[in-house]
Amino acid sequence: MTESKLESFYSDLEEDYDAFLDYWEEHREEITEGFDRQRILLPENIQTPIPQSGNKYDLPGLTNENVRELLSAYGSLVGVTFPAENTDNIWVLTNEGYAGSAVLSGGWSIELRPKVPFDNILSVESYVGGLESFEFYEQFDRVESVEGVYERLAEILASEVSTLGNRGLDKSYETQEVQSSFIRGSIDFSKSSREAWNPQLHMKTRELTTDTENNQLILWTLHKILESHQFSPEIRHNIRRAYKILENHVSLEPYSPQDCLRKVYNRQNQIYEKIHGLCYFFLKALGPTIQAGERITRPYTVHMPTLYEEYISKWLDEEFLPEFQVESKVNVQIDDDFKKRFEIDFLLFKRNEPICVMDAKYKIPSGPSPETLQQLAAYAISQGLNEALIIHPYSFENRVNMWVGPVRIRDIVFPLSSDIHSAGIEFNDEFSNLSNSFLL
Repeated sequence: MTESKLESFYSDLEEDYDAFLDYWEEHREEITEGFDRQRILLPENIQTPIPQSGNKYDLPGLTNENVRELLSAYGSLVGVTFPAENTDNIWVLTNEGYAGSAVLSGGWSIELRPKVPFDNILSVESYVGGLESFEFYEQFDRVESVEGVYERLAEILASEVSTLGNRGLDKSYETQEVQSSFIRGSIDFSKSSREAWNPQLHMKTRELTTDTENNQLILWTLHKILESHQFSPEIRHNIRRAYKILENHVSLEPYSPQDCLRKVYNRQNQIYEKIHGLCYFFLKALGPTIQAGERITRPYTVHMPTLYEEYISKWLDEEFLPEFQVESKVNVQIDDDFKKRFEIDFLLFKRNEPICVMDAKYKIPSGPSPETLQQLAAYAISQGLNEALIIHPYSFENRVNMWVGPVRIRDIVFPLSSDIHSAGIEFNDEFSNLSNSFLL
């Protein structure tokens, strides 16, 4: 029944929505099932028409209140075009390059569907975070949503923390300042002499404690997962059990995703390396606190253009051809007052001489725009170069090879692949062939 109603709704759309109509034909069953569950599927960078509440097709639809909440809570994730005569009184939502999920009040939820498979995203996230040795993605038979990925990761995290609890939490000696009439540790004569009237001496002691950064980071991550309200009851139960293992022994302190990557491990605390790797995924993916109805929710999202740029940057920094050097995020001043500047993604050197500018562009579905070409040409000219490359993840029919003024612009593909090593080797080989024709 819902499918026939959606068919009527979509058949009345104008040609402006051809990209979505193609998506509808390919994912008809999935989109229909989503509507039955008040779940909106938003494919990446495709304008997606959504019925207004009270529509003539008798379909569930979004109210003004739903969309106000969407803009307030998730405005950076989803673009919104309001109903008007030129949009046939429908909402038009656009996923602005995210993979993830968001929850609205009133029972609606949104799935932000990326172009690449979710297991590829997970493997790339692992690589960017320096966690690829764990190969978490091999534990997923076939994940079809970001929720599926993070449900499985949360299950693994709870299990690992349970194992840690059985083995014993990491401990370390911590220096504490105390006042006592009994001598414990070393006396702080400087402080004690200033309070000669006080019978209690200032002392420094070293106490063995489980309240370490390694354990605090885990507790903070479990806290964030529980705060998100976006996991199944079974997963939340397992996460609560893991939380209880730590809560009476560890302080709740805030940590960032980067804190998970700044650790040194040894044979005694090696179990923490995998657990902190899992913490990295959650702290990076769980967004800022959102008030949705009476619940606080946290969308777990991945910004695909940012992930792609991080992916390329890491490969160029660590595994690119050894005869080249790469400088990332090069700032270029374009006025005498230092108020206007632009940033070049990558500046390539050979024998300490700049030879090419490169720009990572995740979103170029059918080729670069004129603005992108002009931007790249300006980057190259600012460095006195004649060569510029666009790095992108998708092959399109007509490869880029053109001149913009004195600058030759070409493209090179580096896909978001689960087989990162093979994709990187192919990228290196293609770059090596292109570089043989650079105008130096």
